[in-house]
Amino acid sequence: MIFIGISGVTCGGKTTLCDKLLKKYQKLKIFHQDVYFLEPDDPRLNIIPELNHANWEELNSLDMAKMKEDIDEFRTNATSHGLIIIEGFTIFNYRKFDGMFTKKYFFTLNKEETWNRRKYRDYIPPDVPGYFDKVVWPMYEKQLEELKQQTDIDWIDGTDDQDDIFNNVCSTIEDLLQQ
Repeated sequence: MIFIGISGVTCGGKTTLCDKLLKKYQKLKIFHQDVYFLEPDDPRLNIIPELNHANWEELNSLDMAKMKEDIDEFRTNATSHGLIIIEGFTIFNYRKFDGMFTKKYFFTLNKEETWNRRKYRDYIPPDVPGYFDKVVWPMYEKQLEELKQQTDIDWIDGTDDQDDIFNNVCSTIEDLLQQ
């Protein structure tokens, strides 16, 4: 099995790339980290008192054990080799995924471009005023810092042409499929 990790900044282009890859590779299996967010009333969530809002930008806001369990179950029950994508904003920060990925991609954007994209997105629960500056961006920078020692990540500028990004990733996938 070939495991491709696609991670990076919020609104960086992860889902867009996955959607395009799914159209090209019909037998592709994608695990989206967003599916594993905890419920808004879950007591495991860390609440930011001054915002009266949960921190949705950290690993603790996700049921990562369930995500890993689902991936492991898929690996165990798969009847043939395949192409699997694990997509999410903190997947490379989850230590139990270490060594799983055949290839890793990480989308980056600067703060201004990230805000320009995120402010038009609807989240459930919705972002509260100040959440981006107080939580989203600092958590991204913290996660990014943790990844700098990982030398096996291909960094993608999220402002690059989406077709170019897609073609470059497809070229790598084709090479991996031929091996």
